Amino acid sequence: MSDIIKAPFTKFQVDKLNHYQQLGFVHEFTCGNKHDGNKILIATEDGWICPSCDYKQNWANKFMLNSSKLEENWNKFINDSF
Repeated sequence: MSDIIKAPFTKFQVDKLNHYQQLGFVHEFTCGNKHDGNKILIATEDGWICPSCDYKQNWANKFMLNSSKLEENWNKFINDSF
């Protein structure tokens, strides 16, 4: 089984990928082009897009779909640590 998913993404996948991008404790997928604008990619059904240029990417890591579980585990780790 592949650890990569490819566009087109389902609505469920788009929602989970965008949630992953907003977690705040992971390194987001970012644009590979040089520019001064926002470089954090946005998931769409057609794949990732850069909000500042025409950069596109058609794949994501499958584990990113578990963004809610990642967030839950992170919050538990933080709460148990302090």
